[in-house]
Amino acid sequence: MKSRKVSLKNFVVLVLSMIFGAQALVSIAEEAIEEVVVVGKSIKASTQSSLDAKRMADNVADVISADAMGRFPDQNLADALGRVPGIAIERDQGQARYVSFRGAPKRYTTTAFDGVDIPGVENGRVPRFDAYPTVITSQVVANKAITADMPGESISGYINVKTFLPSDVNGWSFSLEAGVGEQDLGGGDVEKFNGRVSFSNDQFGFVVYGSENLREQITDNRESDYSGTKGALIPNDVSFRNYRVKREDNAFGGTFISQVRIPPKAVLSQAEMSGDYLRTAFIRTRLMSTRLAPSLFLVSGTLRLNTATSKPCLILICQYPT
Repeated sequence: MKSRKVSLKNFVVLVLSMIFGAQALVSIAEEAIEEVVVVGKSIKASTQSSLDAKRMADNVADVISADAMGRFPDQNLADALGRVPGIAIERDQGQARYVSFRGAPKRYTTTAFDGVDIPGVENGRVPRFDAYPTVITSQVVANKAITADMPGESISGYINVKTFLPSDVNGWSFSLEAGVGEQDLGGGDVEKFNGRVSFSNDQFGFVVYGSENLREQITDNRESDYSGTKGALIPNDVSFRNYRVKREDNAFGGTFISQVRIPPKAVLSQAEMSGDYLRTAFIRTRLMSTRLAPSLFLVSGTLRLNTATSKPCLILICQYPT
């Protein structure tokens, strides 16, 4: 009789343990499933196109898409290219202006828009990238290794800027970017606006875009060049410059295409900088040179004060590719 009671008791304990154990396993499985989170995010078409172009290139090149440039507050193409490995940018008054490859002089770099080479506005052939806003581009190809089909003057690098065409997106497309801020140099205002509207179908297409960048700043420059003979310092050039700069970059343009595929294209870009600076220069007289004593007091010579204001420049690029 005792053995039957013990067996029945053991059987009940075994059944209960199996039930509670199964429930525990189910609860653990449910908790594990609740902690699994699957997130899917597709790669945009322009970014995927840039990755494919870099993968299929016959040389060493980096490709930047319009979506990649839109993730950062780039004012111009130089800012966008500054994040590419092997490319350095040179700034003027805090704004990116010139681009160079792997430490080579900037004059060894050539630039093209849609495969058409453009000249530089500076002395020589140096292009200024602060006049090209990011809103006009769909893709930028920075070639670090030169091939035979590229211009011969591309010694260190060749940059090809592919502009946005209406056929890149079917139907209507809009892009808008705006921002305000404060400049660290002098506490001036910073304003930025980029906008683009395009439409395309089986018959025709057009795109219109505009860009405006405004910066106000104050910078101090002190430049000097001395040479010493017999305990005296002779200044070759001494400059004290206080820049109060209001720089405004505007760009407007558009493109129209039809079934004949002859897209007239015009890009109007204006870069203007106005400011005043005070320059102190020591010049030679007829009898003696300008000299400074060891205490830096003027011994002889003439003191001249100059003021000047920079002039605005206008850049016009017109293309009619077939």
